[in-house]
Amino acid sequence: MSEEKASAAPGLGPRIGALRVHAGWSQPELATRAGVSKATISKLEAGKTGEPEPRTKRGLVRAFGWPDYGTMVTSTELDPPAPPAAALAPVPPQTLESLLARQAEVFDVLLGLRRDVRLLLERWNNGRAGASG
Repeated sequence: MSEEKASAAPGLGPRIGALRVHAGWSQPELATRAGVSKATISKLEAGKTGEPEPRTKRGLVRAFGWPDYGTMVTSTELDPPAPPAAALAPVPPQTLESLLARQAEVFDVLLGLRRDVRLLLERWNNGRAGASG
């Protein structure tokens, strides 16, 4: 292993290990959640690898619930940040009103689908009756 490769991500191994232990997961469990091999997790935590592959980064971010890889590895926190307040905000009333205003349009579409399904079933039943007779 080259010195350059080992120093490509200083502190990454301890960070991944700390996040994993904080989550209460074993290395195999993190590997499963991240969609990578147990060996990959073991090498990352031991510092025996350089910068992870993009697929590995995405898997770790997804497993730990962080918004992005950079934030996950540079933060001193063990829990990911809370989503922005805008993501938790209720749907504005004007949006609900606009959807309710389209209720008649949705009803018409459903009636049309019901009619189409009925016609298809009639054709299918007629085809079965003709084939058996």
